[in-house]
Amino acid sequence: MLNKRRSIPFLLALNITPFGVTLWSNVTNPNLYQYKLTRLVPHEIVNTLLSVVVIGGLLVATFAQPLLGLLSDRTRSPLGRRAPFLIGGAFGVCAALIAIAGAPSIAALFAAVLFGQ
Repeated sequence: MLNKRRSIPFLLALNITPFGVTLWSNVTNPNLYQYKLTRLVPHEIVNTLLSVVVIGGLLVATFAQPLLGLLSDRTRSPLGRRAPFLIGGAFGVCAALIAIAGAPSIAALFAAVLFGQ
């Protein structure tokens, strides 16, 4: 068992990502998207656009996550292989949540959801 002491900034950076992922999964469920879409489009097409937004996000996640995993395996950084992606991902999730909340149009909402994935 390794008994290596880690710095407080390292531990905070390591733990902020699971916090961001939990926040993302709890906030961005279809109810949030449906609420945003009811504010942006007529009621008749809300469910259609909801399926487009959700499926688009899932498709991006299907390809982005393995590609970023492959990239992180080849990364050489003073912070290590994973830490730069964990830190960048945490800030990216926060930016995507803010963009989703303030999306003024369907295109902006769709772009924010895809960026968040």
